[in-house]
Amino acid sequence: MSNFYVFEFAQAYKLKHRYGIKLSKNKQSRVRYKFVKSCPWKVSTGIDKDANFQISALYDTYTCSRSFYSRQVSTNWVAEKYVDQFGLILITKLKIR
Repeated sequence: MSNFYVFEFAQAYKLKHRYGIKLSKNKQSRVRYKFVKSCPWKVSTGIDKDANFQISALYDTYTCSRSFYSRQVSTNWVAEKYVDQFGLILITKLKIR
């Protein structure tokens, strides 16, 4: 299993909770995220014996404010995540007479 799923989870978590998470350290077998600035929240993941990513450390205390801007969550990423929930969205041109 690749760390791609950890990145996808982090993007969804950022979008849902509106926190400014940034990638702190990254290797193929470990990923660590933390909040921006001086917030103590952080999570570390690693590969377990079954080759799945597992949370190895979590400090779940928030002291930072919410962020309404994220450079890492793009409109294309949001569209990919929500197109399945809303069904097929057809874009059609409207003709004004």
